[in-house]
Amino acid sequence: MRNLILILLFSFDFLCAQWINVNPNPEGVAYNAVSYADSLTIWAAGDQGVLIKSTDKGGSWLNIYGVTSRDINYIDFFDLQKGFMIGDNGTIKLTSDGGNSWADGNLILEHNLMDGLWVDSNTILAAGEDGVIIKGSFEDNSWNVMPGANYNTIFDLYMKNDSIWAGGRYGELQLSLDYGESWSANSGISDYWDDPIYSITKFSKYYYAMTSDVNFLSNNSGIDWIDAPISGYADCRKNFSTDSAIYTVGYHAEDGTLIYRNGKKTFPRFPLAKLRNIDFYNSRNGVVVGTNGVILSTENDGERWGALFSGTSENYSSVCFPSDSIGYLTSFYIGEAAYYSILKKTTDKGKSWKDIYTFNGEIEDPRWIEFYDDEVGLISDGNRTCRTTDGGLTWNIVSGHFSGYNSNVCLYNEQNSFMTCGNQFYKSTDTGENWIADFISGYEFCDFNNIAFLDESNGFIVGDSSGYALVLKTTDGGVTWENKICTSDNIYTTMIDVCINDDSRINVLGKNGVVLRSADNFENYEIINIEGGNNLKAIAYKDFLNGAIVGEDGKIFNTINGGTSWGLVNSGTFEDLNSIIFTNEGDGWIAGNSGAVIKYNKDDQFLPVELISFNGHFTEEMNILNWATASEINSYGFEIERRIDGKDWSKIGFVQAAGNSSNKNQYSFSDKQISNGLYEYRLKQIDIDGRYEYSNSVEIRNNVPYAYSLSQNYPNPFNPSTNIEITIPSQQKTRLIVYNILGEQVAVLADKIMDAGKHVFSFNAEGLSSGVYFYRCTSGDFEQTKKMMLLQ
Repeated sequence: MRNLILILLFSFDFLCAQWINVNPNPEGVAYNAVSYADSLTIWAAGDQGVLIKSTDKGGSWLNIYGVTSRDINYIDFFDLQKGFMIGDNGTIKLTSDGGNSWADGNLILEHNLMDGLWVDSNTILAAGEDGVIIKGSFEDNSWNVMPGANYNTIFDLYMKNDSIWAGGRYGELQLSLDYGESWSANSGISDYWDDPIYSITKFSKYYYAMTSDVNFLSNNSGIDWIDAPISGYADCRKNFSTDSAIYTVGYHAEDGTLIYRNGKKTFPRFPLAKLRNIDFYNSRNGVVVGTNGVILSTENDGERWGALFSGTSENYSSVCFPSDSIGYLTSFYIGEAAYYSILKKTTDKGKSWKDIYTFNGEIEDPRWIEFYDDEVGLISDGNRTCRTTDGGLTWNIVSGHFSGYNSNVCLYNEQNSFMTCGNQFYKSTDTGENWIADFISGYEFCDFNNIAFLDESNGFIVGDSSGYALVLKTTDGGVTWENKICTSDNIYTTMIDVCINDDSRINVLGKNGVVLRSADNFENYEIINIEGGNNLKAIAYKDFLNGAIVGEDGKIFNTINGGTSWGLVNSGTFEDLNSIIFTNEGDGWIAGNSGAVIKYNKDDQFLPVELISFNGHFTEEMNILNWATASEINSYGFEIERRIDGKDWSKIGFVQAAGNSSNKNQYSFSDKQISNGLYEYRLKQIDIDGRYEYSNSVEIRNNVPYAYSLSQNYPNPFNPSTNIEITIPSQQKTRLIVYNILGEQVAVLADKIMDAGKHVFSFNAEGLSSGVYFYRCTSGDFEQTKKMMLLQ
């Protein structure tokens, strides 16, 4: 586990708080699909809608957020611009601009789609659950469900020349000779094998149909098959052939990560990963993806594979930066026969991290690490505390009669260090080499979880007393302590962290989403409840306004108003986050499980809205936009902008935001002023202070067979204004004129060439007398007149 963490920064399209997941990079979820778009550009997608892109052959990756939250099972780019991906619950996503925007497929389908392919530059075939097979046109986004030969799940599609094969459950194969229009069953394998066919390919003179641990070979186009077992206890998922080799990727129960090349096993030494997919740009350059965020690559025809990224089983419990350049990170993992704790160090502001020390039993699972300066520091697993004086190269166990769990330490200066153990308080005056215990009377049955000092005299201990919140304050360096919690508040939660963000502002964090916020050194406090804040672990402030809280399942809550309100932001991980700090320069660092390391750049600002989804579709002669936010802080609203057929953007509407919320909020907007063409929409997310950020755009292509119509005005009767809607099927010179009862013209609402579609005009009758009026529309060979009533 002595590995080097490479810090490869990338940005999130929808990451409003600017927290950057630097390790794992990309995020260590399961990748199910990978595709080359050109020799440099690689796309990968997987569980929970994770989508990443590299433009330098995998050297760095960009996370694409907000496209979908459903599992993606297949992705394929025809060229650098055109691509599609499919997944669970009928997910179909199309892009025509290199992944800058993604449109939903115009097909309502509940089946999980497992695999797909390009039949030609415009035609897509996809298949999946219950034997569903769909065929679609990329250009006009139209789809049809095709008749298959059975109703069992299809896991793979493969096209060779004019033949398309489908492999499915129970060893079933189907064959189409008319590009997916019709299918016939091939029973050569299912006659004597019950496993699913996960992958089909052709190499040399053989077709290969693969189950989890057997490759079936046919040299007569699938009439007869012979079996060639891969290996016992193998779990393989994909075959892929180039001009020079056939590859099989998967996982082996005993040997771990598995890649076969022309029947020969290779193991890239990542035993925690199950490989799921593979793609080659040419015979030499290929990429494999799998679970735990593993991405492997080869540039020598698969002879050797290297890690573009690999996950880790290390859990990072604490991070510390004694100076802006030097930082320390504690890690812990379970080996075959023991627990291992490793200390990592950076000397270049976190750009790279190296293992500098492995603890051999003296420290098992580090809980915290703190340094006085770049050289002298302390580390503890809760039972033992060790000290270093050479920047972490060597460590010695600190002597002392510590009683109870060593929860945390505050190193205020070299002469004043403070520590809590169980329900006791300890003090050191020699940089932590020796410690003196001081029993705090009256709190024998309390648990102390954290400690912080404002100066050498004023400090706080937080924890719980029989399950109720406990905040102790001292003004004499720990000689006496006073409980500052009002019993009448009845705060039933464990306080786990305390943060002093200036001379008087104190924030105490409770495990279950309670923050006690004080602006007068905790003489008074207010109770802030954070929605969704379960199992929170740490709090830190960048300055007196901007702070963050971390907790389980990758949760980060930000504040931009000194803790008055908190909003949930996207961390890019679902791992538990254990520790957070801000350096003196203002950079933020978070450490978590499974190798999660997240950074906040000091020059970024916390923005108010986290947009987690944005999509659109056509229905009932209008375009419907839907979006959702995970949280909002001081959010003002959303301006909706539109452009048609690539022309200029224009504002078409506004939707008021929730303001302050840590809950998920749903929004929608209907655009009724549409005609045929390509419509693009984006959101301008605006906060109360006037700051704003644009979302990614979504596309809706309208192909509506309009007919001429002139609708009744609404409202009717009216005073003083009303609306008149007309519909034209093609671009035409169109006139809409209003007449009085004498046939005299009183208003010209339209007299111009207009695009096909629906158009609404407003007629203001201010200054006209009450009575009956007529409006007439002429367009092409269409002419119609209707009447309306004005009541002044």
